Amino acid sequence: MINDWFARWGVNNPSDLTPPTRFVGRAGLAAYSAAFSSVTAERPEAYESLTYHRELSMMMAHCELHTPRRTELTAAKIRSHPMELVIVASHVLEGSLRIAQYGRKMTYTEGQLVVLALDSPFVNVVDSVADSAMLLIPKRLLGLGTDIGRTPELPIAADSLVSRSTAQFVRRFACDAAVLGRDVTPDMELSAIRTIREAIGLHSYDERRPHRESPGVREAAIELIEQHYRDPMFSADAIASMLHISRRHLYRHFAQAQNSPAQLLKRRRLAQAMELLACTTELSLDDIARQSGFISANTLRARLRAETGLSPIEFRASRQADRRDDLEGSK
Repeated sequence: MINDWFARWGVNNPSDLTPPTRFVGRAGLAAYSAAFSSVTAERPEAYESLTYHRELSMMMAHCELHTPRRTELTAAKIRSHPMELVIVASHVLEGSLRIAQYGRKMTYTEGQLVVLALDSPFVNVVDSVADSAMLLIPKRLLGLGTDIGRTPELPIAADSLVSRSTAQFVRRFACDAAVLGRDVTPDMELSAIRTIREAIGLHSYDERRPHRESPGVREAAIELIEQHYRDPMFSADAIASMLHISRRHLYRHFAQAQNSPAQLLKRRRLAQAMELLACTTELSLDDIARQSGFISANTLRARLRAETGLSPIEFRASRQADRRDDLEGSK
């Protein structure tokens, strides 16, 4: 099984790679549980897991081969170690993977796209040896749980061409980053996140099928903002056009909402820019403005100062200092 695992990644000589981290038996279950959540097995003495894990500038890549197990993330664990992350994964396995979260129970088979939030309790059961490849991505970068957005019902198990293609992409990206240790630039990460976000958005939009009532129109408008906010020419007029209504009618649907479409669009662009400033030092302000939908770096600079009172340099330094404090606190 181990040889087959490496072969799936195109590795003919595993000794050329950095050895995976190994978790074995009861001690391995205890170590795994301490790092993430409660992990148990029907035969704890026979438990085994081989893992590759790598932290990138915006997300984490993780590949693992493990025997059957039950994983539970409790509310107490979330309170003590909050994680605003989403696992996006794909599995090769003979049996099934079952997840219970948000009051829903989902069953996954090989090759499906698995999306699982780490800020809500869940139970995850795998009943066979599993080859798991995943990316752990901040919710904000996926447009989930932002100030302007909605948190769609997760997990999802859409069995569509788009979701299965995205699942294969996730496997390849995670392997290249975590197992093979290939170079991953911030632009590559952003492209990967965009691909995953669009797959999630297509599925959740298809589930909702918004009607021409105000809540449905607002949901559709938010979905369009999430898909197009990086385009600096995208505007409230474009939203109205895509929904086949006038700008005036669009704004009527937002009369009872806290923010207008234009305000939501501005806030989404700024949220993306703030996330990129906080997550990486490799992108220039021009790059961040371009990736966030601002016409120019000067426009981004003015918008950030108006919102936070800080320049981009000051904001980045503040957020990175906070991250260092959090890391030191966790140690």
